[in-house]
Amino acid sequence: MWEKGELKNETYESIYEKLTESLAHNEMEWQSSRRIPYEGKKLAYYLERFLFFCPQCKEKEGLYSDGDFFECYHCQYKVKYNVFGNFEQVHHKLIFTTTEEWNKWQLEFLKTTLLYHNGERPFAMTDHVKLYIAEGENPFQLVSSGNITWKLPSEKMFFHGDEGKSFKFKIGKMDGLNIHLHLYLDFFYDEKVYRMEFYQPRTSAYKWLKTFLILSEINFNKGAMS
Repeated sequence: MWEKGELKNETYESIYEKLTESLAHNEMEWQSSRRIPYEGKKLAYYLERFLFFCPQCKEKEGLYSDGDFFECYHCQYKVKYNVFGNFEQVHHKLIFTTTEEWNKWQLEFLKTTLLYHNGERPFAMTDHVKLYIAEGENPFQLVSSGNITWKLPSEKMFFHGDEGKSFKFKIGKMDGLNIHLHLYLDFFYDEKVYRMEFYQPRTSAYKWLKTFLILSEINFNKGAMS
């Protein structure tokens, strides 16, 4: 991208911005111009790990993939996921044509819901997971399987183990939140590393990650303004 010495007078911040810009790649834009088909079976399978809000009825956790189709159980909004990575209309008017558009909308909707929730529509989440803990250089050890739960306006997530063990985590203290391999949600808490394994194939670790990151951002901004 640059000749030797070309960046010698740039700041670290400027170099970082230039590198970030040069490495940026939008797969949806690239595919829209190339139109390369991906032939396969059950193309829509497990999209509910990524897309968790229905754009028609605005309900969450009602989306379900079946073969090449993706449908909401609440309102029966249904689309087909085609070989070019786009959605096609089935019965209802098509709202989004790509997963990128859908996700951008759902994250904005989630943020608005968390910011302006008035209690009229309960907002809560629960999933069955396996909880692991690692401390120091020790590997992860399974604690128990159980339910994680959270609901507005609580600032804590609760884990209730199937064998009676319970934990509570203040969202503002959960550092290094990240997901990998689509099913692990990891974070640091009180000098320990916790892992939630979403082992049921249709559950969304991404939903929890984005909810907690947005909540942390909202609380940080409130603290900065107070």
